[in-house]
Amino acid sequence: INKASKAGKHSPKHGNNGGKRDEKLNRTILSFFHRIVSASANESVHNNNYNNDTSSNNSTSAASFTGEDSPTDFAAKRATQITCDLYRHQVWTDERSIHILATAATHPSPSVMSRALRFFLNIEETMAFDKKSSEEDQWHGVQKVDL
Repeated sequence: INKASKAGKHSPKHGNNGGKRDEKLNRTILSFFHRIVSASANESVHNNNYNNDTSSNNSTSAASFTGEDSPTDFAAKRATQITCDLYRHQVWTDERSIHILATAATHPSPSVMSRALRFFLNIEETMAFDKKSSEEDQWHGVQKVDL
């Protein structure tokens, strides 16, 4: 493969219009994650109210009995985890990300809520540890002498 074909679309000369495309993509994904978390929370509240109104014999759904998340709760948990990871790696550090996580912190599903609350409780310590580790990794290679 020649050098011209390697350069292709990803060379700096053929950039993405100063990050505008990335910003639009980021906003779209953030909006999607927020809808997932909000819709899952609304569905969980609706299902809990429905189960409380219709069940006089204290029966529960199979998902709540086995401890499994519903598909929407699972999607909300993944959206929360991805948002936490992107914030930790300083990709998404704006108020939209915090709003997604704040919504997840009030989620009726314990797995979604606990993930968001763990984020708020120790994100500074985790990011400080990541920074310290990366600084140590940078100096690790300097200790060796290449002849």
